[in-house]
Amino acid sequence: PGDDMEYAAFRDDMTDLFQPRLISVNRCAMNAVELVIHAPLAAKHFQPGKIYRLQNYEQLAAMVGNTRLQTETMAITGSKVDAEHGTVTLIVLERGASSRLAATFKPGEPIALMGPSGTYAHVPHNQNLLIVTDRIGATGVRALAPALKAAGNRVLLFLSFRNPGEVFCRDEFEQSCDEIVWVSLDGEIKPGRAHDRSYTGDVRD
Repeated sequence: PGDDMEYAAFRDDMTDLFQPRLISVNRCAMNAVELVIHAPLAAKHFQPGKIYRLQNYEQLAAMVGNTRLQTETMAITGSKVDAEHGTVTLIVLERGASSRLAATFKPGEPIALMGPSGTYAHVPHNQNLLIVTDRIGATGVRALAPALKAAGNRVLLFLSFRNPGEVFCRDEFEQSCDEIVWVSLDGEIKPGRAHDRSYTGDVRD
């Protein structure tokens, strides 16, 4: 015989596992928004380098005049996960209409999240590693660098932004990288540690 209480508990467990929901929406740079999403299965299977597909629900999207603020699907590299608490953290870089709408998402609302998918990053052991990246790649390096450090690697990071206002997660990069060269096309990003460097110009120079 069926048990209504047993089914209710089962239903709640399945909803918790399979229906991602937003925990917080925070602006982490002038043109970047950090989303923390409760999604236990998506967090459990993450490896650095893998990506997620993110989209809000049409039915829940706000209306402005006759326009519904529904996003297109956005492919975003996983930036941080907490498998113990079942959370996935994504950094959405504002580059178009859909990515700008991420700042309007509300904590507590359901969100469509698919993944992780793609190929995970190779993590060598006990090597000297050089990483050169711009702000797009930096969202994934946020998850990769701690894994590289945990594997006994020495990590030198060249991190390039267009201007100092784009910088995000500075403390986390400093914790996971032995040395950082902060590069800005316009203006100066002042290092937070004595042994780090700063350069204004093209990272290729």
